[in-house]
Amino acid sequence: MVAILRKLLLLLFLTSLGACQSPQPLASPLDSPVAGPAPVEVAGLLPKNGVKLGEPFTFDFDGDGINEVAVAYTSSDASDGGGLVVGRSSGTKYSVLWQVSTPVNIKVTEFKTRDMLKDNSYELLLFCHTDGTDQFPLYVYKWRRSTFVLMKPSGGELDGQDSFTSDYYPTTLGDVDDDGIMEIVPTYEFDPNAEYLKPIVYQWNGKDFAFTDFYILPPRFKPEK
Repeated sequence: MVAILRKLLLLLFLTSLGACQSPQPLASPLDSPVAGPAPVEVAGLLPKNGVKLGEPFTFDFDGDGINEVAVAYTSSDASDGGGLVVGRSSGTKYSVLWQVSTPVNIKVTEFKTRDMLKDNSYELLLFCHTDGTDQFPLYVYKWRRSTFVLMKPSGGELDGQDSFTSDYYPTTLGDVDDDGIMEIVPTYEFDPNAEYLKPIVYQWNGKDFAFTDFYILPPRFKPEK
C-alpha cells in the first residue's frame, strides 16, 4: 500500500511540473542496423589497436555516386576507447576519409546508423559507456557539406557537453512527438537520493538537437544494485 501511494504521489508531482507528453515507442539501443554489404575488406581502415565492432555500413554520404563505408571499432589496448572510421573507395580498397576516437575511459559498445531526420541521409551513432561510472554517452555524427560533424546537445541539463549522456541506461531514441523525426532522450539523475530518473528530450530544430519541455511518463526508476 505504501509503495502504491508513493508512486501515485510521484505521478502527481511530475504532472504538476507541466503538460505531460504521452509516451511513444522508444528503442535503446536501436534495433538492427540498416547496413549495406561492404564489398571489400575494411580491416585496413582500422588502427592497429582496433577491433571491428558490428557490421560496416555503406552509403553515398558525399553524393558523388560512389558509396563510402563506415566501420566502428573497440580498442584492444589503453590508447583510446574505440572509434569510428569512414573510408572512401579507391578502386580495390578504401582510404580513410574521416575518423574519430573516444577518450580512453569511454568505451565504444555499439554502432548504429539511422536516417533520424528523414532527409535521405544517415547519422552515425556511437553508443558508449564510461569506465567506473553509471554513465552512457551517445555520440551523434551528421554529414555536412564535406565532412562529419558532431551533433551536441543544446540547452537543458546537458548543454555544453559533447555527447547525449544518460545515467544508468543507454540513451534512448524515438519519435516522441509523432512527427516522423527522432528525438534523443537521455535519462538524468537530478537527485542522487531519488529513486527515479528524469527523462530529458532533445528535439531537432532544423539546426541542432535542442532541449524541450516534453515530459515522458511514467518515469524511469534506477536499477536495483
